[in-house]
Amino acid sequence: PWMEPFYTDFEKTKVPDLHTWLLNNTQIPFIAVGAYVLLIVAGQSFMKNRKAYNFRPSMASWNFCLSIFSLLGLLRTLPQLL
Repeated sequence: PWMEPFYTDFEKTKVPDLHTWLLNNTQIPFIAVGAYVLLIVAGQSFMKNRKAYNFRPSMASWNFCLSIFSLLGLLRTLPQLL
């Protein structure tokens, strides 16, 4: 693909090792989801009697950065999809 000059060394050499690691560590997604649910429940109880925070400016900058990141991801993966 035309993006090959931008591949990292990790992508060129370590992909089979990553696949093996993922197959040997299937519990990690379950641990991550459990931690996420625990944090949601704890956060709700923590904020129950508190005033809401104003995250509007932070969320606007986060969304802008996320859209730029998504565009870069699209440019990176689109050649393989076509």
